[in-house]
Amino acid sequence: MSNNYRLKLWSYPLFQIPLILFGLCVFMAVLFWLLGFGRPQVAVSIALDLSTSTYGNIESFNAPGSVMNQEVQAVQAYLQQNNPEILRSPNLVKVFGFGSSIKPLTGSFEANSKKVEESLSKSLEELKADKETLVKEIVPGGTDISLAIQTSINALKTVQKKCRELILVTDGQGDVSPVVISDAVLNQVKINSVVIGVEAPALRGASFATGGQYLSGSISSLESFFTNDFFQTFNSNLKWIIFWLGMAWICLMWALVLPLDRWLFQGLMGKRMDTAGKWAISHALFWTVTTISLLWRFWGIPFLSGC
Repeated sequence: MSNNYRLKLWSYPLFQIPLILFGLCVFMAVLFWLLGFGRPQVAVSIALDLSTSTYGNIESFNAPGSVMNQEVQAVQAYLQQNNPEILRSPNLVKVFGFGSSIKPLTGSFEANSKKVEESLSKSLEELKADKETLVKEIVPGGTDISLAIQTSINALKTVQKKCRELILVTDGQGDVSPVVISDAVLNQVKINSVVIGVEAPALRGASFATGGQYLSGSISSLESFFTNDFFQTFNSNLKWIIFWLGMAWICLMWALVLPLDRWLFQGLMGKRMDTAGKWAISHALFWTVTTISLLWRFWGIPFLSGC
């Protein structure tokens, strides 16, 4: 049949349907971006290094300007952002303090940041006033990072249907047991590490293995790490936005089947109609498989896992 008698491209369902779906996917991406739909439900365990290296000696426990004091202020900054005005469903938060031993500084996982902050302040005041309890329950002469991670994982295991995030803050290095890392992976706990002043290869490896973040810097960076890195990442719906943009790209590739077939492969390249059609469909199939594979590999499919 002569090209003069062909229907216009927009008259074919093979062009109309993918184009409509393309517009719908772009609309969904914009909607999720503007309204913040798809933010995950998150439980966060925070483990703070309370060993003497973070404040000098027992008498200077949580002294202003110390590493420990900056750790506490960073947690407080996180809690200030973790409120219903910013998040429809605030993160569940629990805080631990560790040295060679580990002690909960707040009660059960709690979404009310004011209660968490009050509980944290009360626990620190009690430890500061009672040095015997501090020495007995924190054992500040050492730093057992594996114990801190394992205890946090055990706590996060009790929280169901939430994305599980662990933030560990320390000013030193230490080994991380492979068993602990395996347990984190098995229970879908991401280990996020903040190391002050040094590099900690073992913690870097643990964070990488579990899909968490590893951050290293000066004491002045702590608050920024908690608010600009961890809080934003934990509560981001970027995965959904990328998903909808990926779907839009796939729809666009299918909408281009007829234009490629008619204008490029037949028109410019002079291919036969059957060959041009196969090439155009193969092009759409290639981008469909490639896009889904990239989404699966780097961002995941949010319908299957929101974390």
